[in-house]
Amino acid sequence: AQPYHDLNEGPYNLMHGRALLGLAAIEQLDVAGADEHFRAGLRAARRGAGRHSSAAMLAGSILGELLYERGELDEAERLLDDGYALGSEGGVVDFKISRYVVGARLKAVRGDRDAVVSRLADGGRAAAVMDLERLAAVVENERVRLGLGPLPGVAPPPPVSYGTRPRPDHGTAAWTAQFEEATAIRLLLADPTPENTELACRWAGEWVQLLRGSRRERRLLRAERLEVACLAAAGRHEEAVTLLASVAARCERAGLHRFLPDGGPLVLDVARRLADELTAGRGR
Repeated sequence: AQPYHDLNEGPYNLMHGRALLGLAAIEQLDVAGADEHFRAGLRAARRGAGRHSSAAMLAGSILGELLYERGELDEAERLLDDGYALGSEGGVVDFKISRYVVGARLKAVRGDRDAVVSRLADGGRAAAVMDLERLAAVVENERVRLGLGPLPGVAPPPPVSYGTRPRPDHGTAAWTAQFEEATAIRLLLADPTPENTELACRWAGEWVQLLRGSRRERRLLRAERLEVACLAAAGRHEEAVTLLASVAARCERAGLHRFLPDGGPLVLDVARRLADELTAGRGR
């Protein structure tokens, strides 16, 4: 598609093209490549439409998500706040996920609970009005991950059932299914009976096996991080530590410094166990 992008000088098309290239790069954990594409899109938007244009704010919001993942919170917050000011209009779903969900996640790190609820609720309402299943799935996943109650004005969807779950194998439908099922798995972990934790381990493990070898490396990391939490909840600590060591090494190589902390308390407990082993000279 590059020759066609070169023929089109419109800031929106150039920015969107670069953004989609960046999304493909980060999916394969090419964080440096994603950064290059996102910044090129931001420059094109600012040059063609101005620093405070909607195109520039959209481009900045998706760059803000990447900066958040790298732990560069101050610049990420500024860009995500600017994007949030746009409201629900403009940009593909990925831009909306950045400004609503990742923006809320950053506010959670800052300890601003009111802002977290406000952003997720706005995202949930936008998803309902615009019929955006992928945005709705990520908003609900974030709500459950953060342990929040129902969002104002947003009806929580019924959780996916293991026995009747659909399993699309490609495209955005598969992306949405992963988040919907991850939410259902987290709900099982919130009620940690032996039956629930056993099912959670099996369910999370299926996603790991499904994504291995698919080149969807970021999605695989998400699936493995969730499996770590499930293994820890089931008391399978050695397996959890072994898997977390692999996840942590890939996150370190990619520079994704927020990935493990965002996994939640169970993942952090496993990380502490691994750190203790390293400190005691039993490293892997």
